[in-house]
Amino acid sequence: EATWWGAEELETIGSTMWDTVSKFNQEETSKNPHAEDEYCIRGLEDMTVRGSIARLVAKYSMDLAVLEEQKIQKEKGIRDEEALARASRVESERYVNKAIEFGK
Repeated sequence: EATWWGAEELETIGSTMWDTVSKFNQEETSKNPHAEDEYCIRGLEDMTVRGSIARLVAKYSMDLAVLEEQKIQKEKGIRDEEALARASRVESERYVNKAIEFGK
């Protein structure tokens, strides 16, 4: 018995995945309030319209937090790499907590 997915199986899985995301996005854009109940998108959230926007917002907010910390450090004439990492971590924590809640 095969342990790994074959080429045909991977093709079927990929095709099904894209069909599901496409149908979800169509339902989402037509404002179907039951879209999330009709399509299981678990693990595919970043491929949906809403998911990709949320990911961009999270990424840009972390980038802005780091840029703001860099600006502060430049004005003070210091270089604190730990503070830069902390700024990113603090900002990303908000989104991690949202993801944990979503996954429950």
